[in-house]
Amino acid sequence: MAQKIAFQFDDKLQYQLDAVKSVIRLFEGLPQKIGGIYERATRGRRLIEGDPVRNVEITAGSRLLENLRAVQLDNDLYESVQRENERERHKQNRH
Repeated sequence: MAQKIAFQFDDKLQYQLDAVKSVIRLFEGLPQKIGGIYERATRGRRLIEGDPVRNVEITAGSRLLENLRAVQLDNDLYESVQRENERERHKQNRH
């Protein structure tokens, strides 16, 4: 049987509140769907069939990435120099 992860949350710790707010901001403006891939029967069937379980509505487009970048900047988390170099190589290869 899989082990369960238990989180301890203390609403008096600002860093934990900031983390929760960051996660919420990550998904702002993205579609909210009840059911679908998150229903047990659907998720189980897709896993058995070998089809990855994903929420296409969230990953389509650039909104998630835009939100991620905004959250990173707000938390003083910047892209690494390595990532910037990879992006430049990608741009050069497209031309």
